[in-house]
Amino acid sequence: MVSRVNYQDSYLFCKQVSSPQPNPKTAMTTINEAMAILFNIRGVKKVVIEGSTYTLYPGELVILNESEAFIFYEDPSEPSEYTLLFFSRYVFRHLDPEFSFLSKFTQRKLGESNVIRFDDRQKRLFSDCMTHMELEQDRSALRTSLLGALMLLINEINRCVSYRASDEHPEARKIIDYINGHLAQDLSNDTLSQQFFMSESQFCRNFKKWTGTTLTNYLTRKRVNLARDLLRNNVKMKDVIPMCGFNDYTTFYKHNIKYYKMPPSQNYTRKNHDPLLLNGLYRID
Repeated sequence: MVSRVNYQDSYLFCKQVSSPQPNPKTAMTTINEAMAILFNIRGVKKVVIEGSTYTLYPGELVILNESEAFIFYEDPSEPSEYTLLFFSRYVFRHLDPEFSFLSKFTQRKLGESNVIRFDDRQKRLFSDCMTHMELEQDRSALRTSLLGALMLLINEINRCVSYRASDEHPEARKIIDYINGHLAQDLSNDTLSQQFFMSESQFCRNFKKWTGTTLTNYLTRKRVNLARDLLRNNVKMKDVIPMCGFNDYTTFYKHNIKYYKMPPSQNYTRKNHDPLLLNGLYRID
């Protein structure tokens, strides 16, 4: 596998990945604060997002809202290539304070309508934008090019019809929707398996298949991301802790350090500083 980071700062991350013979065992699960776009260039991929399974063909792309659990599998029988873009919504805050530009990402349920199919014109546009970026040598010019490409790409996404996954596991959507709506509660494998009429071992096995990770990892990352977002929107720390299902500040502090390598106080000291992407593509499984 060849991976090349085109650009990275606190708001933007762009990476090109190609592999002549993908390893099916290297599937990654991510739950990032940032929004994301994965543009599939070569090879068929299976994508699982919050329990919904999609088949992704060349010329199609996946869009992800903040904190959507995402895992994809590459077909080892053919070469694979894709471009991955992470971006903070706040990169657009001066142009679009209400973030209406990002409605395709934000105005839908998690795991629904995640895949966009580009036509030939749109594919050429994307390819030309990436080629233009490769020619830039100056970092500031490269950042400007990436921002321009990202805005063009999102504008084209807004023109397209996104499609939903087949209803392969309706119980998965029901369970995951419930979990995301009750992050403040004390959730466990035992209580959830009883509530949804499964054995605990069956629940654990199914949840790992639907999300690529364990319930504990899933809940922790979701809760940390929610807490950080609430703090950025001026909710007081003493209120954030119980709202996000943490028993105390120490627990939140420990997990924030684990995922973002800095104490919570450093993330919120400056109103306009939004260090979402310090770790790039973060593996949680």
